[in-house]
Amino acid sequence: MLDAINAGWGWSGVVIATVHAVSPMGHMLLSDEMERYFYLDTDGMQLSPLGDKASAEAAMADPETLELWGGGELVRSARERLGAPAAGHVFTLAPMHWIDGDYSAEHMVVLPLTEVAFLSGDLAKQLRDLPDEAQVKIEVID
Repeated sequence: MLDAINAGWGWSGVVIATVHAVSPMGHMLLSDEMERYFYLDTDGMQLSPLGDKASAEAAMADPETLELWGGGELVRSARERLGAPAAGHVFTLAPMHWIDGDYSAEHMVVLPLTEVAFLSGDLAKQLRDLPDEAQVKIEVID
């Protein structure tokens, strides 16, 4: 898992050493070797610094963060439609919807967590300098 996170997000300058928790939607609470904590919002393609352990605990206790972490109705409807994910897999939006931001229940899929971790960082790197209105063409290459 650490290899996938660091391969996808290494461009950010952060080297993750520990995965503390994973949400049903593949969001993660992480820390580096200096015990700085980060929130990885995979479908939002953002790695956000939280600070030290106490700051991370406070951020994770925030009701808005708890709702984002749990996935709310998206996870409930995905579980009904898709069943429980296998070990090492999570619910997430189909990756094209990470880009267009369409959080509809029918766009939920189950993917391996390692792929979600890597791809979120790889896409974030490719899209980081684009304006919000930019049109994106996705090419899948084997």
